[in-house]
Amino acid sequence: MSTVRESTLINSQMLRYLKERNLRLGVLHAGGPAPGGNKVIYAAAQRARDHGIEMIGFQNGYQYLLKGEAAARAHLQEIGREQLRYLRDQNALVIGTSRANPGKSIVTLDDLSDPTKSAPLQKVLDVFEALRIGALVSVGGDDTMRSAYLLQLYLNNLVAKGVSPQFQGVVHVPKTIDKDYRGIDFTFGFMTAAAKIAGDIKNLHDDAKATGIEDKPVYHVVEVMGRDTGWVSAAAGIGGEASLTLVPETYRGRTNLTVDELAEECVSLVLHRIGIGKPYGVIILGEGIGELINVEVGTEEHGHAKLDEVDLAQRVTTALGAKLKEKGIPDSKIHHHKRGYDARQIDPSFFDTLLGFALGCGAANAILRGEFGKMVSIEGVFTPKLIPFEALFDPSTLRAEKWYMIPDEGLYQLMRAMEHPIGVGLG
Repeated sequence: MSTVRESTLINSQMLRYLKERNLRLGVLHAGGPAPGGNKVIYAAAQRARDHGIEMIGFQNGYQYLLKGEAAARAHLQEIGREQLRYLRDQNALVIGTSRANPGKSIVTLDDLSDPTKSAPLQKVLDVFEALRIGALVSVGGDDTMRSAYLLQLYLNNLVAKGVSPQFQGVVHVPKTIDKDYRGIDFTFGFMTAAAKIAGDIKNLHDDAKATGIEDKPVYHVVEVMGRDTGWVSAAAGIGGEASLTLVPETYRGRTNLTVDELAEECVSLVLHRIGIGKPYGVIILGEGIGELINVEVGTEEHGHAKLDEVDLAQRVTTALGAKLKEKGIPDSKIHHHKRGYDARQIDPSFFDTLLGFALGCGAANAILRGEFGKMVSIEGVFTPKLIPFEALFDPSTLRAEKWYMIPDEGLYQLMRAMEHPIGVGLG
C-alpha cells in the first residue's frame, strides 16, 4: 500500500533515462543573491533524492564551468544527506554565485552556429558530459535565464545535427529581489528584502522626526537597490513611511534627466513640509534612476552600467542641500544612504520560504518529467507552472522583457497614495 508521499513520485521515461545511465542533476546560481536561495536548492535536491537521483552544485555559477573539467570538478558541492541537514536553515548561499556568462558573445540566433562565439557554451556542455550531468537547474536573474535559454538552444541545435549528448536540458528558477520578471508575480526574496529595507527606512523616518526643527530640517535620502524597476523602492517606501519615493518608471523614455531636476522635486517637498510644521522626512531614490542621468560610469560583465559608481543618493543630497541654502535654509541636515546589499542574504520570510520550496520542487519535477527549456513560475497558492523560454524572450534581441510598474496603477498608485507630502497623514 502506497503512502501519501509516495503518491507524489514521478514515473517517467526521463527518470528511467537518468537512472539507467547513472546521471546526476546539476544546480547553479548566478547573479546577485536573494533571501531564500538555499530553500530552492534544498527543495530541488530533496525532490531528486526522493527519486534516487543525485544532485551536485556548481560553485559560483558558471565561473569554474567556463574554466574546464578540472576547475569545475575541484569546485563541486555535493548535496547529499549531510548537506541537506544544514542547507534548509542556512542563509548564506551554499554554492555561491558569480556573474560569469557563457552566452556573452551570442547576440543573434546565427551566433549559435559560430564556433568561436558559441565556444563557451560548448565548454559548459563538455564539462557536463565529463561529470555525468543529465540536466541543470539554473537559478538567477534575467541574464542568467538568458544563459539558460542560449544553452538550451545550442543543445537543441546539436541534437538536430545528430549529436546525442547525455545532457538533456535546462530548467530555470527566476531570482531577483527587484521583482522585474515577466511570467511570475513574485520572485523569491522580494518580500523579505522589501520588508527589511522598509524597517530601515522607518527607523530613519523616526530619527528625522525626532531631530528636525523648523529652520534646521532633517532628511534622509535613501538609494534603494533595483537596476531597472522600482518595485522594491515602492514597497519599502510604503512600509517605511517615506515622504517621497522616486522610481525609474516615472522617468522612462527620458534622455535628459538631471540630478538638478531630481533635487528640485525634493526641494518642493521639503519646503512644503516645513510650511505645515513637518521639518523632517525620508526621500527614496530607486537605484535604476542612475542609468537615466548623464553620468559617465563603467560597465559590468553583462554590459550594464555600474550603478554603484553613480552615487545617486550622494549627488542628490549635495544638490538638495545647495538648493535649500539658496532658499534661505542654510542649516539643513541631509544624510545619504544606500540599502539593498544588506538585505540579500537575510533570513527569508515564511512566504519566501514557501515560494522557494515550491520553485525548487517545481524545477526538479519538470526535469524528472523531461520538460526542458522552461522557467518555473507559480500560480494560485504555490502551484508551479512552466513557461517556455520562447514566450519570455524577444527573438530579435535574445533579451527577456522587463516587468515595470505602470504609473497610476497597482503598487505604483498605492505608493503615491501612501506618501505623506501634503500634511493629511501622520508622517
